[in-house]
Amino acid sequence: MAAVVLLVGLPGAGKSTLSRQLVAALGSTYEVHYICFDEAFLEQRATGEVDVGEFQPQQWKDAVAAIYCRVDAALAGAAARGVGQKEKLQAFLLDDNMYYRSMRKKYWQLCRQRFGQIYVNTARGICRARNSQRPNPVPEAVIMRMEALLQPPHPSLHSWEARFIEVDLSLHSSASLRNAPALAAATALIRDALAHPVVATTAESCIKEKQEESRASNAASVVHRADLALRQLVGHLLRDTRKSGRVSIAELARRLSATKDAALQRYREEPVQATGEDAVDAIVADFLTVAFVDSVLCDVPLSVSTMELQHLVDLATGHVLRFRLQIANGSSVEVTVGQSATMATLLQSIRRELTAAPKSLSWKSVFIGYQLHCNGHPFVFDKKPCALATSDLVRVGSVNELVFVRHTKRRRSKRKRD
Repeated sequence: MAAVVLLVGLPGAGKSTLSRQLVAALGSTYEVHYICFDEAFLEQRATGEVDVGEFQPQQWKDAVAAIYCRVDAALAGAAARGVGQKEKLQAFLLDDNMYYRSMRKKYWQLCRQRFGQIYVNTARGICRARNSQRPNPVPEAVIMRMEALLQPPHPSLHSWEARFIEVDLSLHSSASLRNAPALAAATALIRDALAHPVVATTAESCIKEKQEESRASNAASVVHRADLALRQLVGHLLRDTRKSGRVSIAELARRLSATKDAALQRYREEPVQATGEDAVDAIVADFLTVAFVDSVLCDVPLSVSTMELQHLVDLATGHVLRFRLQIANGSSVEVTVGQSATMATLLQSIRRELTAAPKSLSWKSVFIGYQLHCNGHPFVFDKKPCALATSDLVRVGSVNELVFVRHTKRRRSKRKRD
């Protein structure tokens, strides 16, 4: 019998250091197979299995596929042999960034009963500093992309991720890690995975199958709507760029189309937990996050619409502004937008909340007779669109209080007409 344990985290987080300590700590009891994806790829390059020239993404994909097949075959062999009196239990430690959940789920599907994850959540600055000191550092742009797209284990939303721990190796070196709680916790997780396999009952399996069918139906509808939204968005971006004449429209169209297809495929492999329009927004935000981080949109001229695009990226990456809107019945609603959002986006979000709130003001009456105040002051901008975060009234780190105040001038003018 064998277990599969993944080490997840950014380059420089300390995954390899922790893995080697685990091999030393568990090697006398179990047969531990440590597979570092980076080292396996470099070995293939050294032996001539892949070209030694410029890095090619397809070569990396081929190397990752080879590791998957290797682990699959080893697990099948272990299952066929069973456990003899003199044969040790096996543990496979797989060391890679694995920032997408879908990258990890395929290994869970190989070893559902004895699967675990160790999320090495070391401070971003320390990861970058360690990476810069390596002989072959990962490019800064690649790390930024991984940071934006990293999907940590989330067992409350994905039950198959229930067996996991999170450790921070910011303060640990190889020597100090030997007696650290992080090593003890990681060792305990591996022992638990080997000693206590997860066994689903028949009833649980039926329920999960029905849930999967429902999610698949919902995902197909969401993908269709997201595809339409992204096609419209790509067309808009191309029109903006065509007017500027900065870059080749054909090349930009190719890159945007590839980014769009990748975003839809990621959702197919690992749907977000949101539904309806929220799920569509999440896919659009994923598309824009990758497009901005990969500099696909660096040559698209800034316009009102492209400023609003960055707002979605901010939402996806946690760079947000929070507002609390007081409504007519004395209650309040929460509104969250990205730091790059303009007043138009804020008003659109407010409209959505007012429409959903019971016994609230009608949207028509709001615009006819009320002015928006933020933190006790009239919330107005010049005609030129700008980000809300640039306003002196807006507090980035705390909740901003919003309220609609009736226009006194309009009321007096109405009396005069009467």
